[in-house]
Order: sequence, then C-alpha cells, then structure tokens
Amino acid sequence: MDFFLSAVVGLMMGGLPTGRAVGFIANDPVLAQGTGNPGALMWLKQGRLGMAAMAFVLEAGKVIAAMQLAWLLTIGYAPLLVAGVVAVIAHSYSPFSKFRPCRTFSAFIGFALAANTGAGILLAGLWLGTFFITLRQYRSVAVVLGALPVAMYVFRGYEAAFAAVILFAFGLWHYRRGLWQTFRNNDMPWPKAALMKTLTEKRL
Repeated sequence: MDFFLSAVVGLMMGGLPTGRAVGFIANDPVLAQGTGNPGALMWLKQGRLGMAAMAFVLEAGKVIAAMQLAWLLTIGYAPLLVAGVVAVIAHSYSPFSKFRPCRTFSAFIGFALAANTGAGILLAGLWLGTFFITLRQYRSVAVVLGALPVAMYVFRGYEAAFAAVILFAFGLWHYRRGLWQTFRNNDMPWPKAALMKTLTEKRL
C-alpha cells in the first residue's frame, strides 16, 4: 500500500507541467515549440538565464517535493525512492502534456538531491562541469547517468543504488538517440562563442 501511494504521489507531482508555468510567467510563445513543455536547457539556449534557473528549480523541486511527501505519508525510505523514480518518469512523459517526451535532466538531479543531498550536489556539479568543459549536452548526460548508481550506493547503500539503476536504464532508453550520437562522436558541440554570448546576455 505504501508503494502504491508513493507511486501515485510521484505520478501526480512529477507530471506537473512546470515548463508551461515558466512559459506563462515569461509570457513567451516558446510554448508552441517542441513538446510544449520547455525545460531549462531551452531557456538557456535562448539566453534567458533567469528563466533557465527557474525551470531548473521547478523541475528538480517537484521531484524533491514528491519524495518528501511520500516520506511524510509512509515514513519509509523505500517508498520515498519509489516516488522519486515515478516522478522522474512522469516528468519525462507528463500526462498533462499528452505523454510527449520532455528531455530535461533536472528531474534526475532532483532525485539525487532528495535521496542524498551530498550525492545530488556532486552529480549536479559533475553534470554542469562536464557540459561546460566539453560543450556537449549528451556527453554530460552520459557521465551523470553512469555516476548515478555509484553515487547512490556510496552515499545511501543498496536501496538507493537499486532505484538509481532503474533510472539509469530509463535514462539510457529515454536519451538513446542523443547518447548514440555521442557514442559515434556525432554529438555536435555548442559553438564556444555562441555559448559565451548566451551566458553574458543580460535577459530574464
């Protein structure tokens, strides 16, 4: 019963269309692009650093909130992990966005932060560091997916590592095209000049 309740919590909270909320706040027609549920990376590519930060916080935050609510309802670490796994999957295929895929990685970081704060901070730094060093989106995703089960095992033990392995497998399938491009060295990097221009533009 605890697992079922946690899964329902994860599904409902993880599926919340936070990208639409950010788009509404920004009053931006970006909602008509892609999946209609824009994530942090889409805003970053447009130079909207404030919106990118807001999207990241909301995407990671709803997974953290789902896991914490599952903990309060069940007082168990395993149900907390169930809520986190379901929330990440529900975020990636939100029922509120007609189950269209949303390739935002913030939800994975939110899971790691809620499972163990130290592991989450480590993985977030690894994700951003790899991206800015290589300027390749999916290479940074591959590094964090590989490190997730190891970090969860080191910081929290077998239960967290098992949940992380499930997310690892889901991540491999969800990002399969981009990861295949990276494997074949076809993951095109962001032009450094364009990235620096994006990061230095002072737009919300």
